[in-house]
Amino acid sequence: MADPPTAFVAYSSREAALARLVEDAVYVANGKSDRVRYEVWLYNDVPGNPLISPILDRIEESAYVIADVTTLNLNVVYEIGFAIGSRKRAYLIRHHGTAGDKGVAREAGIFDTLGYHEYSDQDDLVRRLTSNIDPEPLQFSVELDHRAPVYLVEPPVKGLAVTAMIARLKKARYRYRSFIPGEDVRLSAVDAIRQVACSSGVLVTLEETAKPHALVHNIRSMFVAGLADGMGKPLLVLCPAGTDAPLDVRDEVRHYRHDGDIADHIAELVLQVTDHLQQDAPPPIEMGSLLQSLHIGNPTAENEMATLSEYYLQTDEYQRALQGSVNLAVGRKGSGKTALFIQLRDKIRRDKRNVVVDLRPEGYQLIKLKEDILAYLSEGSRQHLITAFWEYLILLEVAYKLLEKDEYTHRHNHDIRELYLELQATYKVEDFSVEGDFSERLMVLSQRISDEYRTKYGTGTEQKLTTEQVTELLYRHDLAKLRDLISNYLERKAAVWILFDNLDKGWSTPRCCAALSTLVGRSSGRCGRRTGHCIASCSCGTTSTSTS
Repeated sequence: MADPPTAFVAYSSREAALARLVEDAVYVANGKSDRVRYEVWLYNDVPGNPLISPILDRIEESAYVIADVTTLNLNVVYEIGFAIGSRKRAYLIRHHGTAGDKGVAREAGIFDTLGYHEYSDQDDLVRRLTSNIDPEPLQFSVELDHRAPVYLVEPPVKGLAVTAMIARLKKARYRYRSFIPGEDVRLSAVDAIRQVACSSGVLVTLEETAKPHALVHNIRSMFVAGLADGMGKPLLVLCPAGTDAPLDVRDEVRHYRHDGDIADHIAELVLQVTDHLQQDAPPPIEMGSLLQSLHIGNPTAENEMATLSEYYLQTDEYQRALQGSVNLAVGRKGSGKTALFIQLRDKIRRDKRNVVVDLRPEGYQLIKLKEDILAYLSEGSRQHLITAFWEYLILLEVAYKLLEKDEYTHRHNHDIRELYLELQATYKVEDFSVEGDFSERLMVLSQRISDEYRTKYGTGTEQKLTTEQVTELLYRHDLAKLRDLISNYLERKAAVWILFDNLDKGWSTPRCCAALSTLVGRSSGRCGRRTGHCIASCSCGTTSTSTS
């Protein structure tokens, strides 16, 4: 007589009484039924535990996996993801009378869309284990996304490490899709499965446990990491040096101390992504129903940059912005500002003669600048520094875009060759970083200004700075020469467009709108003999567009 199939049982040992209940129920269930044999693996996550390989082997050999999610052990969360990625049924259970991590699970998402069975006591659980459990796994069949092959899970609070991570991905010329807690309140398990399935590389981070948002973020990251390993996707798990990683991913984690470490780890992932993209396409798997295969787009516009044009509705706001008659688009979250931003950018830069500077600052960078400098300045000095800072930053970004756009063209275009080389020499000065994307350059510039301010003026309040002191604090370039070179260069172009998205992050609504109006007024008009446009978007509580 053939041995019965096995089913792996995963649970946390944090609640000792609950752990004993699960163990006893499994023992009784194995004695009552020979339909399936349950195997438990007690998790203490302490030194001396066996390595993860035997656990993953048992999951792959199991008919299905039973996982208790009353308390959320990060290793159990990983195993649930691994089981689903390995096309095994993950049957979730939780104890009805124990609160456990129900609140955390609600905030993280994932488990409410997978569903679970609640049991009241040992007898109830035994009845569930000895009854019929359908071993049919969740079906997913998604073609690889070659246009945006990398998927990443961002933490609720972005820091320098995450900014550097995203900047290095962009520098590798790989588009990415991401879960953004600020845009999506909770992570849907169905969406996470679909995103990982169509990816050729997955990137997650683990946060230090002392941070208030760490547990929710780490639960999401571990679930996605489990999915990636189960599906055989290239995976990078980044973790700050000195932070203990859960046992299941301890051998996979890559620690970092500074930005250089992150760059090296991203470089390794990029090579793996390239190899994965070159593999033969896996055979498609039939979906259970038409409803399961239905996909109506991603709620986050940033994740559909490559496909948005296929179904974007060109609204009146879009047409007016394209004509240059609208400078400021404001609206609540989800009203389509980022979609407008993306479509304008892609439409305008199809004409190679146009120069498009698209800027998306991160909110925490602007908050940090306010905390480090602006809080200590008088109102006049504060306004002067803000205006000078943005004018300087925009000028540098226009120069950067020109140098990037004509990096290869200038070699055989004699009309711009000498001007390009002169602009390049003026832009790349000592003690000024040109690496990464806009967010990383903004971060480096803000940090340098903060450090120099504290060195020269300390942290005294109501400090009044003269024009010369602001100039000395900000500028590292010959600004007059840089402005003239850019103006002359733009005469060889059709138009220059400056697009901002979410400029209000980190600023109060009244000050944001005032700053935008000033910025638009200063930036619109003429650049050399060519037309210049500045369009900005913010979430200021209304749903309209305005002109300046």
